[in-house]
Amino acid sequence: MARRLKTSACVYFQRTNDRCDRNSDDGDNGNEHVFDKQKAYRAMAMFVCTEKVSPRAFLGDSFKEVLKITNPGFHVSFATLERHCLKLYEEETEKIKQVFRDLDGQVSLSMDILRHDTYNVCSYKLPEGQTVFDYMCLTVHFIDDKWKLNNRVVYFGSLYYTTEYAPEKVILKCLSDLEIENKVSTVTMLNGFEYDDMAEAVKDRVQGKKLLRINDNLFRISCCAHLFRLMVEEAFDEIEWTIRKICHIVPFGKSLPQWHLTLDISQEALELESKGEYLKEDEYGCFDIPSAKEWKQVRGVCKLVGHIYKAAEITWPIIRKRMTIGAIQLLQVLNPMKRFLGTLSRDAEIHAMSFIVWSSITQFIRSNSLPKSELELYLEEPILPWSKDFNLLNWWKAASAKYPTLSKIARDLLAIPLSVATSFDAYYYTDFRKANGDVVCLGPDLANALMCTRSWIKKHRRDIN
Repeated sequence: MARRLKTSACVYFQRTNDRCDRNSDDGDNGNEHVFDKQKAYRAMAMFVCTEKVSPRAFLGDSFKEVLKITNPGFHVSFATLERHCLKLYEEETEKIKQVFRDLDGQVSLSMDILRHDTYNVCSYKLPEGQTVFDYMCLTVHFIDDKWKLNNRVVYFGSLYYTTEYAPEKVILKCLSDLEIENKVSTVTMLNGFEYDDMAEAVKDRVQGKKLLRINDNLFRISCCAHLFRLMVEEAFDEIEWTIRKICHIVPFGKSLPQWHLTLDISQEALELESKGEYLKEDEYGCFDIPSAKEWKQVRGVCKLVGHIYKAAEITWPIIRKRMTIGAIQLLQVLNPMKRFLGTLSRDAEIHAMSFIVWSSITQFIRSNSLPKSELELYLEEPILPWSKDFNLLNWWKAASAKYPTLSKIARDLLAIPLSVATSFDAYYYTDFRKANGDVVCLGPDLANALMCTRSWIKKHRRDIN
């Protein structure tokens, strides 16, 4: 990290100095070096707001070595650097607000909970007296006019359940500040009654600004990864003490809060047990070996959790494409390689959900189309041959002129996240993911600014390139 900071900082300062040299009015073709302190702070602020580097790193010995080379008389003030970071955040906020104003479509929200504690351990079962801090991360998902998937963090802050800092009030203020209350279509969040007030408050505010296109029963999307976690948690609770025994007799390295690793350990133990490995009392005499009855229970639970893992493996690629349950089912129609209008599910509840989504969208299409709807014209088209390289977003981008209403619906639906998990590892977490300790220790305003700008600036540059 120190080497990376010194190298990157040198590049930033060199660029800053080059600009200062070019702007020099000394009449000596810029040969005389002119150091601009404000531009230097601006460069450092941009660095902090785009890279995973704490602003405190500029106060350390590594960066002081850089200053000895670039400008020995310059001393970094944390307060001044923080002020420049917050100013940059304000500037970028105006830009992202303009992006939302120009967006001709809907956005979807996702709310994740990140955890930071004094022992750097993410677990519900904490040592007595340990203080835990939970943080809410609110993200906006949308597909832009170029049919590119976008996600932008718009708020990051401590989760207080008090009247003044009620999470739903924070969310509503954020939506109001960004002027997107009339653009929200869904919100994806963790499952649990403690989040009901948040979902209802957001839905009520949105319904006060517009009529939801899709039935309001589908406004709140349950996080798929969290559903898997709850099922696995309930299954493993049945053999909790047996798993503790297994962890003593199976070498598995560093323990991580991911349930698929617990499954791997248990399956490995079952394989060794079937080979008679644990009958060697001289090797395992000091450990408590599970009984025959316990091994049978582990085998049954692992079979069940194994099926859940296979389901998770199948859904993860879909989640990466930002699809919801409703979108997955409507994909049968919106995908030109399928266009299937039959029974979408044998399960009564899911089929009922399909009907709600389908009837809502059909009504919307008919109210915005000619007597023969776009949907009817679309369904008359021949089905495309299957291709592993088929890109659904690109297809709808090309077809948007032919099916303007239907493509607009597809654009809004395909932006809805099915899970708050943003990586494969996070998808299998057994608890809240860790918050960035270097960020949360900076104070609420600066922490929020860094989480947001790091989501905005780098992605904006990538989109431009």
